[in-house]
Amino acid sequence: MSLIRFIFSKSFVKNVVIAIVVVAAIIYGIFIALSTYTKHGEVIFVPNFKGAKISQLDSVFKGTKLRYMIIDSLYQTELPKGIVLDQNPDPDSKVKDNRTIYLTINALQAKQVKMPNLIDLSLKQAKEYLISKELKLGDAIYVPNPYKDAVLGQQFEGNPIKPNDLIEINSKVDLLVGNGNANIRIYPPYIINLTIAQADSVISANSLSMGAIIPDKTIKEDTAHAKIFMQKPAFDGKTMIKVGEPIDIFITMDTNSIKVNPSYYALSDSLNKKILFTSPDTNANDSID
Repeated sequence: MSLIRFIFSKSFVKNVVIAIVVVAAIIYGIFIALSTYTKHGEVIFVPNFKGAKISQLDSVFKGTKLRYMIIDSLYQTELPKGIVLDQNPDPDSKVKDNRTIYLTINALQAKQVKMPNLIDLSLKQAKEYLISKELKLGDAIYVPNPYKDAVLGQQFEGNPIKPNDLIEINSKVDLLVGNGNANIRIYPPYIINLTIAQADSVISANSLSMGAIIPDKTIKEDTAHAKIFMQKPAFDGKTMIKVGEPIDIFITMDTNSIKVNPSYYALSDSLNKKILFTSPDTNANDSID
């Protein structure tokens, strides 16, 4: 009975009430503290940063109580370089202040890839290869050659482009392609004093093939810097050969022994262009779907 009397005594009830008040006060204090710390109920609407320039981001974010971080870049040719393309969170999203906004920008410089070697591929294979390298087929320029649709040369913006040269993605590459006609005769191009690589490019562009490479006694091992001092057949402005035929070259390291006729470079190029690009059997600037 003494326990029951104690429970219902004024002193016990008073202590219970005090305990309840203290606990309630503590809970309320914790709630207020958490609310203040997390800024419960206070949000910011995220502005639209899309289209802003990189150089303006510091001033754009100033006063917004937000931070930014550039996490990715793309390259879209139709849009200005260095602008914001996307953001996370999206515009008008509700966030607390000091939140980081993650931005994706349009790259200041286009991604570059190495130009592949498309020579001797078929036109269809070359197109697929270009696509795999994020490049595009421009014009298929047909020239007389016994091998129809065989790629004979590759050009970018009107100039030959070598394998492994850097080129921007989505660039258009033009290809010189055989038209299957082996009956046309052309002049051997003048390739005296050219390197092997330079001569190979010229020979291919004229729908001919590289023949034997014959070094003289000055050649040891490295032939990259050797020059051509003789070719067979030679260019004389009169003799013609069939497309597809080989040209043999003779190379040396002794450049003093090379006799050059500078006017022959332009003359041979001019003569063959008239034949290759005005022939009835030549379809220039065709494209493949």
